[in-house]
Amino acid sequence: MVVAFWVVVLAGAFLYHRSHSGAGSAGTPAGPGNTNPTLLEQQGLNVQWQNEGGTVMLTGAWTNSSAITIISAVVECDQTDTGGNLLVKNDVTLMGPVAPNITHNFMRVRLAAISPAATNIACTIVSVKPD
Repeated sequence: MVVAFWVVVLAGAFLYHRSHSGAGSAGTPAGPGNTNPTLLEQQGLNVQWQNEGGTVMLTGAWTNSSAITIISAVVECDQTDTGGNLLVKNDVTLMGPVAPNITHNFMRVRLAAISPAATNIACTIVSVKPD
C-alpha cells in the first residue's frame, strides 16, 4: 500500500513537471513558491543523480525541519563541467505534502537531458509552497 502511494506521488510529480516545462528547456521555473530564507534553511535535500541514456534521474530525500507542512518544493539543479563552469540550470518540483520533521524519500525523478560536458550536478531547494 505504501509503495503504491509513492508510485502515484512520483508519477504525479513527473507528469506535473513535464506539463509545466517546455520541451528542451534548460531551467523553466517550476512555479511560484515561498523563498523565505528561514523556511528554506529548514529544508534538507540529499540527492544522488544518475545518467540514464542521456537523461538525468534523481533519487534522494527531502527533509522538512520546519514547523509547518510543505506542499511542494522547487529544486534547482546546476550541471557543471570539470572546471566548475555552469553549463545548464534545471528546475524540478517535488510534490508533498511533507509534514513537519518528516523525510520524504523519492526515486527516479526525471530532471532533464544531461549536457555532454557535465561531470557534476548540484541540487538545492530554491522555493517551497507551504500548506
